[in-house]
Amino acid sequence: MKKRGHFWSVYIKKVNNLMEGLRGEDLKPHYAGIMAVLKGSTDFIIKRDDVFPNCIQLVGMDSPAWTSCLAVAKYVKELIHK
Repeated sequence: MKKRGHFWSVYIKKVNNLMEGLRGEDLKPHYAGIMAVLKGSTDFIIKRDDVFPNCIQLVGMDSPAWTSCLAVAKYVKELIHK
């Protein structure tokens, strides 16, 4: 793995409080502002991660999702408390 410096190790340590067992090798830094689009899907997905159950995935959240951001937040809150 490429050496990333002090900030990277501090970040991994803090994220590990939420996702136990996460390693630096599991993450790949990416540019902000780039949105991944779900191939073959016309809707977005909100669900707990299969590997890291303390992580809730919000995938494919393009412009219509932000129109319903309060409803999305309410649903995520319900997932957190399950």
